[in-house]
This record gives sequence, structure tokens and C-alpha cells, in this order.
Amino acid sequence: MDKTEVTEMPITFEKGRLNVFNAAGFIFGIMFQVAIGTAIYVNLNRDVAEIRQAQRDGRIIAEKNNDDLKAQVAPVPQMKFLQDQQAGQIVDLKTQVSDMNKRFDRMIELLGGKMDGMSESLNSLRTDVKVLAQEVRNNSDKAQKTLLTR
Repeated sequence: MDKTEVTEMPITFEKGRLNVFNAAGFIFGIMFQVAIGTAIYVNLNRDVAEIRQAQRDGRIIAEKNNDDLKAQVAPVPQMKFLQDQQAGQIVDLKTQVSDMNKRFDRMIELLGGKMDGMSESLNSLRTDVKVLAQEVRNNSDKAQKTLLTR
């Protein structure tokens, strides 16, 4: 391996001369930086103030919306009670309709039985009428024979 030697070099600063132009430039630079810092500070404060105002306005709007929402939601328990009450009425109406259907079924059965009875009565009546008509014809034939023969 190569051995390298490190030698120390002394650092020396040059002493500059201070003249009017250097001092004025230095002061002008400091004033310029202070002006920029102040402008940034003012802009940041204005932005913070605007954000705080927006937060206050947002809170006011949120509270107003919350109050409106509470006003809209306030009748919900009463609506729930009415809904439950109407559900009970619907159940009652369904049972009433079921009872009416049963009554109608009984009436239809009763009327069907009576109609069957009426149909049987009409059939027997029709048979009786046919028999009577036959007897009338027979009697009229006998009557005509006796009238002609006299």
C-alpha cells in the first residue's frame, strides 16, 4: 500500500476593509430581509384570521343546520307512535276481513244448499207440471171423445 502523508494547512482569513458602500449594502440587505419577514408575517396573520373567521362561520352554519335537523327530526317519535298504532289497526282490519270472508263462505254454502234445494223443488215441480199437463191432455182427449160421441 501507498503511504500518503497528510499535511496540515493553516487557514487564514483576509481582513476586509469596511467602506461606506459595504456598510450601506449590509444595512440595505438587513432592511430588505426585515421587510420580507414582516410581509410574510402579516400575510400569515391575515390567513390565520381568515381561517378562524371561516371556522366561526362554519360553526354558526353547522349549529343552524343542527337546529334545523333537530326540528325536522323532532316529530319522528310521534310518527313512530302513529305508525305503530296504524300497524295495529291494519292487523285489526285484516282479522275483520278474514272474519268477513268466513261469513261470506258460510253464506255461499248456505245459498248453494238452498239453491240446490230450490233446483230440486223446481225439478219436482216441473215433473208435476208435466204429469198434470199429461193428465190434462188425457182428460181433454177423453172430453173431446165424449163430446163427439154424444
